[in-house]
Order: sequence, then C-alpha cells, then structure tokens
Amino acid sequence: MDLKQGDLENIILNALWDLEQLNTALSCQAQADSMNHAKAVSTHAHDVESEASSLQQAVHVFVGDIQNRIQTPTKRWAYTTVKTVLDRLVDKGLAEREKEGKKYFYRSLMSRDSAGRQALQKVLRQFFKNDMNDLLRCLYELPDAADIALDKVLPTPPALSAKAMADKQLVTLGN
Repeated sequence: MDLKQGDLENIILNALWDLEQLNTALSCQAQADSMNHAKAVSTHAHDVESEASSLQQAVHVFVGDIQNRIQTPTKRWAYTTVKTVLDRLVDKGLAEREKEGKKYFYRSLMSRDSAGRQALQKVLRQFFKNDMNDLLRCLYELPDAADIALDKVLPTPPALSAKAMADKQLVTLGN
C-alpha cells in the first residue's frame, strides 16, 4: 500500500465520520423505540427525556472500532498506530477524546462537509489563485467529468439581495 503523508489521517477521519453516522442512525432508532416504550410504561415526561438523553450520550467510537473499519484484506493497522493517528487528530482540533474505563472514545469536531469545504478553499487558494472558474474548468476536465451533468450537481446561485445587486452594478459601471 503506497500511502502518502496524511493519507492514514484521512482514512481514519473518514472512518470516524462513517462510524458516527452509523451510530447516530442506530441511536436514533433505539431512541425512538425506547421513547415509545417509555411512553407506554410511564406517563412522566421526565422519564422519557432522561432515557433519550442517556441514549444520545451512549454513541461512542473506540479505537478498535476504527481499526476494524479501516482494515483491508491485505492490511490490518496496529491498534497503537490507529490510536496515535487519532491522538494527532485531537492535537489538530479535528477530534476530541474522552476516557471511559480503560478505553478512550473519540468524536469528530468537524463535519465531513465542513472539512471538505475547507480543503476545497485551500486548493482554490493554493493552486487556482482563488479563481473559481479555473477550478471548475479543471474539475470538468477530469476523466469522469463527462459522466456528470454539472448543471445538475451544482446548485444555481441564490438570488442576490438588492444591496448586492446595487454593489454589482456599481462595480460594472466603474469598469
């Protein structure tokens, strides 16, 4: 496996996001089932709320969960390697760590979408001198881009406010 610097961090961060999403979906289903059961058993709203709150706190992603998620038929990452990379993500402010008994569990501090936007902004700034048209042209020239109808993928821009329209007209008139 030919990994470059940061690749394992990305693999582990994506695994963390995937597991959080999966755990959240499972937790929501369990929470709904539990609330339905609690409502049937108890008429006290406080009991239902405390049950829901405890389920929400039960979503944990442990090192071993991520280790299992990222293994491939040809590569199994050591527990210590995964933990070290997770700790680096904590140091970078991308994740947080809490101890539960003898184990640590991790939680991301940034959504996948937010991280993607930040990465794209960096690429736009670093390689395209903040020229969005050059970036889009480059994306369109990628080998698989012909299969993508960009007008269906990219949302139409929101309508400009009256102030933005006036500012745009002033800029146009000034040129």
